Amino acid sequence: MKLRDITANDIYRGNGPQLIVCILIDASYSMIDPFSDENTRESKIKVVNDGISAFIESGKKDIYARDALDVCLISYGGEKAEVIQEFTNVQNIEFKGIRPNGKTPLKSAVEFALDKIAQRREYWSSSGTSTFHPWLIILSDGKSDEDITETAARLQKLYAEHRLKGKCVAIGRDSDTADLKKLAPNGKIEEMDSMEITSFFSMLSKSAASLSMSTPDADDYGAEIRV
Repeated sequence: MKLRDITANDIYRGNGPQLIVCILIDASYSMIDPFSDENTRESKIKVVNDGISAFIESGKKDIYARDALDVCLISYGGEKAEVIQEFTNVQNIEFKGIRPNGKTPLKSAVEFALDKIAQRREYWSSSGTSTFHPWLIILSDGKSDEDITETAARLQKLYAEHRLKGKCVAIGRDSDTADLKKLAPNGKIEEMDSMEITSFFSMLSKSAASLSMSTPDADDYGAEIRV
C-alpha cells in the first residue's frame, strides 16, 4: 500500500483516537431463510445487509464518529471467512451487501477476526495513534460447523483481561444459540427478530458516536456497547 493511500484511507483530522470495530456476519445458506416472526418475510441476510448499510451511513454522517470509526467487515460462509471490507475509516466504505454461501465456519471466522484486530491495533500503535478498546460483533443464526472450544476460551480470556469488548447476536429467535453463547461475554447473547436487528444497528452507531467523545483505552472499557 502506497503512503498516499494510507493517508487517504486511514488517517483523518490530526490522527485522533480510533474505535476499531470488526463485524462478523453469518453468510451460511440458512441466512437465505426468512425470519420466523410476523414483522417481515424478508430473508435474514437482507435485513442484516440493510442494517449494516444503515450503520455505515449513520457513521459517515455523525460528526463525532466519522473520524474515529475504523471498521472491518468479515463474512463467513462456505469453507472459510472472507474479508468484505478491510479495516478503514467508515467514510471510505461502500458496502455492497453479502450473499450466503454454504456452511458456518464460525471458529475460523472468529480466529481470523481476532488476528485482524490485533494487527490493526498494532498498526495504530506504531503510527502513534491511540485506540479505544476494540469491539467484535458476531452475528449468527446457527451452530458452528467446527469445534469452537479453544476459540471460545481465547475470547473469554480477552474479555477478562479487558483487551476486547464483544457482542453476540442471534439472528432470529429460532436460532441455535449454543455455540454463540460460548463466544459471548459472560455467555450473554441477544436473540433478535427482524425489527430488533434494525434497531441494533441504529443503537450500535449511537454507541460508537458516544464512545468516540470519551477518553480512549484506560477509561473506555467500562463504557458498554449499548445495544
